[in-house]
Amino acid sequence: MTLVGAYAILGYIVAFYYLIAEGIANAMQPLLSYNYGARREDNMRKLFNVAMFSSVLGGAVFVGLLNLFPYQAVSVFNSSEPQLIEYTVVGIRLHLFSMFLDGFIVVAAAYYQAISHNRKALFVTLGNMLIQLPFLYAMPKLWGVNGVWIAYPLSNIALSLVVGAMMWKDIRKLRANGYETVTV
Repeated sequence: MTLVGAYAILGYIVAFYYLIAEGIANAMQPLLSYNYGARREDNMRKLFNVAMFSSVLGGAVFVGLLNLFPYQAVSVFNSSEPQLIEYTVVGIRLHLFSMFLDGFIVVAAAYYQAISHNRKALFVTLGNMLIQLPFLYAMPKLWGVNGVWIAYPLSNIALSLVVGAMMWKDIRKLRANGYETVTV
């Protein structure tokens, strides 16, 4: 039962960062869409870069702080149960090391939505949920409880590689067609 509590605490921590990243992406999306329609490439680049930089760097700083001060972060939720605290600290170390990639994924989905590539935006959004399932199935069989902890970051890394390649290809294609958009 203590592991379930630790997983729940990590869920709250992830939600805190995810909502910030979602806010950054949702703030960028209508502005990027407007500038895409107006063909203002410089404004698009600036918006995208600020959103991506803020989201990913903010996530990396958040992960760094969590790893520097894990006991303090966990004590916000529980400071009286040593076993829960220890499991949650292990979870922070294993489960959240790639959390900053959530920011990349969310901003990428908003980017595709802003430039009317709805299928790609849907792919990124659904992929974020669906890619976790095979990892959640396989990793615990390979590594037990530690496999549960690392399923999330590994799925984030896998999806980020796919989305990064997809964005790189699309941006190069748009530039080749005479429509320079955003530089990654």
